[in-house]
Amino acid sequence: MTGAELISFEPATGAELWRGASGDVDAEVAKARAGWADWAARPVTYRIEALRRFANTVRSHHDEFADLIARETGKPLWEAKTEVDTVINKVDISVTAYSERTGQRRLDAPMNTRMTLRHNNNSRFLAYLHRRNAREGQAGADRLRRLRRLGPA
Repeated sequence: MTGAELISFEPATGAELWRGASGDVDAEVAKARAGWADWAARPVTYRIEALRRFANTVRSHHDEFADLIARETGKPLWEAKTEVDTVINKVDISVTAYSERTGQRRLDAPMNTRMTLRHNNNSRFLAYLHRRNAREGQAGADRLRRLRRLGPA
C-alpha cells in the first residue's frame, strides 16, 4: 500500500484534519531490524536517555497531541490528555521495571534471615540467603554454595 493517500476526518464536523502518503511497512520493519544490534550494543544509560528525550519531546507538544487525538477520535479533551500523559509516563514505568528485573534487591525473609535477589546474565533469578546470627551462619553459607553450583541453565 506504499504511496496510497491517507486522510483523517474529524468525526464531529467532518472536516479534514490531515492527509499524507502511507509508508512501506515492510521497509520500516527491515530498517528497525537492521538497527537493532547497534541499539542493543549501546549502554543502557544511553538507551534510557534516548527514551527520556522522546518523553520530553512528547511533553513539549502535549496540548497539540491531546487536541489532535480528541479531534480525530471524538474523545473528550480530558481523555485525550490522559492518553498523552500515559505515553510520557510509560518511559519511567519501563525504566523502573527494567531496574527491578535486572538489579539487586535485599529483602527480609522468614526466620530472621535476609534474602538478596540478583539477576544473572541468563535472565534467571537466584535467591541467596544470608543468615544474621552465627548459629545458622554455616547453614546459610552451605545453602549459598549449593545454589552457586546450580549455575546458569
